[in-house]
Amino acid sequence: LCCVHVLHVLPRTIVVPASTDQSQLLVMTDPDPPAAAPAEAADEPAPKKQKTDGDEEEADAELHYPEGDDEIWKSQTWANPDGTKEDIIEVEEEPRHHISFVNAHTKIITIKFPSKDITLPHRHEKDTIIIILMEDGIDFVNDVLGVGPVCGHMQFGQVGFAPFTKSPCVHKITNLSDEDMFCINVEVHDTPGLVSAELLSLPNHSLLMTQYNCRVYSFKLDAGETTVVSYPFFYVRVIVKGGKIKIGQKEGKGLTWEETHEVGESLWKEPCEHVAVTNTDSEPYEAYICEFR
Repeated sequence: LCCVHVLHVLPRTIVVPASTDQSQLLVMTDPDPPAAAPAEAADEPAPKKQKTDGDEEEADAELHYPEGDDEIWKSQTWANPDGTKEDIIEVEEEPRHHISFVNAHTKIITIKFPSKDITLPHRHEKDTIIIILMEDGIDFVNDVLGVGPVCGHMQFGQVGFAPFTKSPCVHKITNLSDEDMFCINVEVHDTPGLVSAELLSLPNHSLLMTQYNCRVYSFKLDAGETTVVSYPFFYVRVIVKGGKIKIGQKEGKGLTWEETHEVGESLWKEPCEHVAVTNTDSEPYEAYICEFR
């Protein structure tokens, strides 16, 4: 196996670099994008690599296993090169995948495992937002059943999207880095009762990624900085740079309280209006707002 940082073009791989062709399966984003333009001037980016009803012909040419193996992801057994076999398990049964929250709309998974460790072969069947939280990024091997192993790299704060609902897969991940694997997966299930048709246009927020069923924004506050947020949608908040923040309802004129957050904390959140958020810590604060739509 030759490990390189530029991945080969392979169907159903979990991760590809942001610079690859738009027809690839997974969207990767820059963790430090330019600030979002005001809503009236912003054109929402089209899903870069998501297979949609209007793209069936093009997508089918790119997203398939070898001929005759379209449903290989339903397999129950993984055959290793040495002839041994392993049972294929569901993602929630894989011991390195820790389920922190589940409802009808999402499943939040924290993934942690040591350097050079390998996951058990496991199955993904729901669209997934992928957020890397390792300070030095991760070098990895992604071994997809029916495709084979491919090496890759993701950096800290990088966001990916894997359209597993239409393109389920079975894979094993090897952590090639010296650092422990630390990643948050946010599965996108049913659409909530309240969604927003418009892009969010707020200070301190920048759009990282948009897909047919979700958007991801970066929300940053410098030390001592305050802003007011309104989120007209349900969302998952993932802490990227932790610390202490003060929350104030009614633009800070109502009930107030302080919260302390650590990197990787992930919560399902309801819509809100006119909430003041102040970074009371001495270091920058950042959270990713994963909007469901």
